[in-house]
Amino acid sequence: MNKCMFYPKLAWINIKKNGKIYIPYILTCIGTILMFYNIGAIAGNDGIRELHGALIVQSVLGLGIVVIALFAVIFLFYTNSFLMKRRKKEIGLYNVLGMGKRHIAKMMFCETMIIALISLTVGILFGIAMNKLLFLVFLKLIGETNIPFGFEVSIPALQYTLLLFGFIFFCILISNLWRIRLSHPIELLHGDQAGEREPKTKWIMTVIGVGTLAVGYYLALRVQGPMDAIGLFFVAVICVIIGTYALFTAGSIAFLKLLRKNKGYYYKTNHFVSVSSMIYRMKQNAVGLANICILSTMVLVMLSSTVSLYVGMQEALESRFLRKIQTEIIMDDLSQKELIARDIKQAEEEAGDKVQDMVSYYYLEEYMVKKDDAFQYQAEMTMDKTYYMVFIPVSQYERIEGKQLTLDHEEIYYYTKGGKKLDSNIQIMDMSMKVEGEIEQIQNTTSSIVVYDSYFIIANDNVIEQLRQKMDAAARKEEKHRTISYTYYVGANAAEEDVEIVKHCWGNSLEDNNYKVRYVENSYETSRELQGMYGGFFFLGLFLGSLFLMATVLIIYYKQISEGYEDQKRFEIMKKVGMSRKEIKSAIGSQVLIVFFLPLVTACIHIAGAFKMISKLLMALGLVNISVFIGSTIFVVAVFAIIYAIVYIWTAREYYKIVQTA
Repeated sequence: MNKCMFYPKLAWINIKKNGKIYIPYILTCIGTILMFYNIGAIAGNDGIRELHGALIVQSVLGLGIVVIALFAVIFLFYTNSFLMKRRKKEIGLYNVLGMGKRHIAKMMFCETMIIALISLTVGILFGIAMNKLLFLVFLKLIGETNIPFGFEVSIPALQYTLLLFGFIFFCILISNLWRIRLSHPIELLHGDQAGEREPKTKWIMTVIGVGTLAVGYYLALRVQGPMDAIGLFFVAVICVIIGTYALFTAGSIAFLKLLRKNKGYYYKTNHFVSVSSMIYRMKQNAVGLANICILSTMVLVMLSSTVSLYVGMQEALESRFLRKIQTEIIMDDLSQKELIARDIKQAEEEAGDKVQDMVSYYYLEEYMVKKDDAFQYQAEMTMDKTYYMVFIPVSQYERIEGKQLTLDHEEIYYYTKGGKKLDSNIQIMDMSMKVEGEIEQIQNTTSSIVVYDSYFIIANDNVIEQLRQKMDAAARKEEKHRTISYTYYVGANAAEEDVEIVKHCWGNSLEDNNYKVRYVENSYETSRELQGMYGGFFFLGLFLGSLFLMATVLIIYYKQISEGYEDQKRFEIMKKVGMSRKEIKSAIGSQVLIVFFLPLVTACIHIAGAFKMISKLLMALGLVNISVFIGSTIFVVAVFAIIYAIVYIWTAREYYKIVQTA
């Protein structure tokens, strides 16, 4: 045999011989490479910069590139550890038969090169072939109708893919060679048989697990508004991850030992085998189960959230826009309202019959905090308990709602969105207000602000101006100036071309004035921006959800395959002492059921615990109807559970086949 071909041929024989563990690994590498190339190619497409909301879309895709890159590094190293454990005995045998570590290194180098070559070639070719399809799906989700034709290969995405995965495979090779260098032949020969001693019940770790998990759930359940959720989300996630690992490692041992003490449960054939087997190597099992649980939770959270945003997009748009077009003008004080009314009248005359179904009113808005039972001015938004307060003059309320209210000085009515009911007497700044009652609904105001508890305060016109002056005095310390907003809505059923005419007329009429136009926006443009943002999130959710699901399935598969080989001799002994095939299969089923469905059940518990926090985060992104999130979560969990059950049936069958060969 040609000497230079000896190691490549030996490497290829080893890969084929160990196909049961190498083929899933290579498929995972191909899938990860395919996804990384495609998201890089889509993000780098020249047409992305011409889309509506291009900045948001590029940011979402950029986030996906970073997440997939980090995932690829961590996950491929993690799965490689399963491969090395299964190969230890084989490599040790080569060593005993006369192959030095230098020769083994050459063989492993060839194996890594073959795997890298197959993975990169197939992954990139399939990535290029699927790129156009995925790009069309992406454009469809973001609502882009101008679909480009043609076929292209993204050279930058190709270069980044080769660099990233070439680096990963190189690091995996170095890690494996270093591991072999530090090993001894006898250790390698028995490496796949090295089990865990029966672990002791680690009460300190159990307490840490219970404590951190309780803290994570407490933080998730105590949030009152989206800003609280934003500030506490990552802290809660870290606590839950730590708690999950600790409880799977220590708590599961304590639970299994309690089962062993229960003689009525433990001394049954299938229970005896599964419980004793899992206790024997629970430290190793626990990490794998925790990984499956965390990945399952990530899949469920990501898909349920992005599906909710996409499904609830139209409702979010309707809650933001009373009419097709709206403008907000800033007044220094109420003396400018006549000037603004004159200019708006001029715009209406210029637009002619295009101005229909008009609503306008002025108000004072402010973010406030509650200190010493009083609502106080706040210089800027913070993570503290913040209230969004809109002060509407009673004259404006009566005009837009067509209802009469009698209010004396410092008497108020209020309407709340998500806030608690106000006491009969409240204090705003240093002004005492008597609450005359609560209004059930205000038709002609938007609900676009959902990040905070919101209160619409209806008060005497003079009181509104006094409040503005007091807030202005407080704001001067921060070198700011408090103003009054004048909002104007028009065209509930206006066509897009009419909206553009009105917008142009407003631009002509409102320019060169002594007041500031904060924005002029219309629902058509905003709809395209929301479609781009929510569609981008949905696409990324499907993309990353598929990647994490693939990782979950592979970890489960490797875990059961590894344990199947480890259990061969144990079940061979059980057959010799009289256990039937039916009893062995029942014992296997009991163990695999625990291994599979404990992570899924725990992931569902995590989702339930995090529901309030996630719903508040979605409110910050514009999802005001939480029932949409509830329905999406139930749907995603049901689909995921079906896939999970299919994987269970497949894995249990593979596990039993391996054990049967004993």
